[in-house]
Amino acid sequence: MGVLWYTINMRIEESAYIAGIIDGEGTITLHRKTISVGRKRYQAWEYYIGITLTQKAFLDTIKEMVNTGKGQVRNNPRNLKGRAKQSYRVKWSGSHCISILKEIRPFLLLKAPQADIILNFAQRQEEAQSQRSGQGHRYPDWLHNLAADTEKEIRQLNKRGIDRQSQF
Repeated sequence: MGVLWYTINMRIEESAYIAGIIDGEGTITLHRKTISVGRKRYQAWEYYIGITLTQKAFLDTIKEMVNTGKGQVRNNPRNLKGRAKQSYRVKWSGSHCISILKEIRPFLLLKAPQADIILNFAQRQEEAQSQRSGQGHRYPDWLHNLAADTEKEIRQLNKRGIDRQSQF
């Protein structure tokens, strides 16, 4: 059956604008999470796009522009225990994340490598989904290994600070 990818159909100007915001203030990443079903626990990977800002109204406008039906503007849980200005974030994950990336990818500059990695991983995940027998939640070991490698690669790209090797 395959994975459902949502169609957003943003205007070109909107796609470029959203890409600029994500390049400057957003994140494109993949992280491992645990899913509990009864007493069983499964490891899964979630890819997502997130934007964190101090202007809630601006994030509401971005959310309306993207208009996937998902993505909520919420208080940022990482507000440094009251020592920082109140911030808000919007986050799109799963199929919504992939749909947005497909729309904005031509306009991304700084976060283009992360977007390419996530889109490639999502494609491989869809291939693995079509190969599964339908029993259980288990993906093949090669996909788990690919996800772990992809997570490391994304973390390296998202690392803050100056790259000492690339200084001139």
